[in-house]
Amino acid sequence: LGVPMMVVFGTVPNIGQALSGYTNHILFFVLVSFGISEAIAKVPLSKRLLVLLIKLFGTKTKNILLALMLCAAVLSSIMSNVATTAVFVTVVLSFLNVYEDKETRSRSGKAFMIGLPIASMIGGMMTPAGSPLNMLGMDFLIESGTRISFVQWMCIGIPIALISLFAAWQLISFVFKPAEIGDDKVKAYITSLNIPKKFDFHEKYVSVIILCTFTLWVLSSWIPALNITVVGTIAFAFLFLPGIEVLNWKDYTRTVSWASFFLIGTMMSLGNALKVNGVSEWLVDLLFSSQINLPLVLLVAVICLIVFLLLIPIPI
Repeated sequence: LGVPMMVVFGTVPNIGQALSGYTNHILFFVLVSFGISEAIAKVPLSKRLLVLLIKLFGTKTKNILLALMLCAAVLSSIMSNVATTAVFVTVVLSFLNVYEDKETRSRSGKAFMIGLPIASMIGGMMTPAGSPLNMLGMDFLIESGTRISFVQWMCIGIPIALISLFAAWQLISFVFKPAEIGDDKVKAYITSLNIPKKFDFHEKYVSVIILCTFTLWVLSSWIPALNITVVGTIAFAFLFLPGIEVLNWKDYTRTVSWASFFLIGTMMSLGNALKVNGVSEWLVDLLFSSQINLPLVLLVAVICLIVFLLLIPIPI
């Protein structure tokens, strides 16, 4: 209702302006991201990475939780948080089936199911491609005459993400204390994932596509023409190539979170209306009229707190 009501009440001149959020390239990057995540889900690449981290960190349940969170964070750095969570939900559910006791499965399930989306969200901070919000922030910077490159973002985002991820893992493990299951059951779980010893053609193809895409995104720091959405869309198209067909259109459209698509498009349309009508400027003046002379560190802290509080009633 938000879209037509803007026209009815005259806050925007026409329906095209009311739908302005749906013409933003970021919304289409979300669709591309779901395609890339579906391609990753169709090959055992994510499972292979998870098993590698489990072997690296050990078979204690707390360490398996860290391996899962780190794996989700790494993948979330190149695709949307929602898509990353969707890829790993089935992996987590299959792991929880290892627990025979209902109570321990429930407690451990809380740790893993809370840890997964939190890790995806944290991993989304690592690169500009990790979240539509990052790209939106970069677009606002460009509008104000400032440009931050892909590499510059990573230099700030990766340290913040790693520290946040470790802190979140420790807190979740402390609160829910996932139950131990023993080495034998962990080995049985790894076996149940049915990961082939060798990469097949499709897994190699998807790996090359992802590697090339990430490389081009990094190069966009020096070659502005390599726009994140442009590169992502080309990579997305290559997943449908006849004769290879990692993806087909029917499977792809079924895996897209259309709720996310419409939520993002509508909220961006409403956000544009708030900006055009001066509501955003009024809100900033209202909130910062007395604090504007604060030292920079305190000012940033106040902004972070206000944004944090606004996220309670307003979608991200």
